[in-house]
Amino acid sequence: MASRYLIKETAPFVQFSSVKVTDAFNALFDIEKIPEETLETYCQALFTKAFNQNNSNIPDFLNHHCSLVKDPMFWLNKFEKLISENEEIFHEAKRDSKLMKFQTCIEL
Repeated sequence: MASRYLIKETAPFVQFSSVKVTDAFNALFDIEKIPEETLETYCQALFTKAFNQNNSNIPDFLNHHCSLVKDPMFWLNKFEKLISENEEIFHEAKRDSKLMKFQTCIEL
């Protein structure tokens, strides 16, 4: 997946929230499950999808992904690690408010 915002570090997700493309596929939030999905491809796709969310969509984005995994708290902890490991991308793109919104929503 080509991305303008290439991550520098992954997070140790044990369950991916990616899904097969069906009629129920939500293009705004869902990440397409690919045949040879790796931790790196999943983290990049997740970060790209998250980074491109409007601030007002962030709570719904997080809730959506939490609904797709068996252990939402564990997934949230790994997602928090992913964004903190790649925090400089938010700063470089002058999207500090987006980073703060993600961190606040995760805490709530």
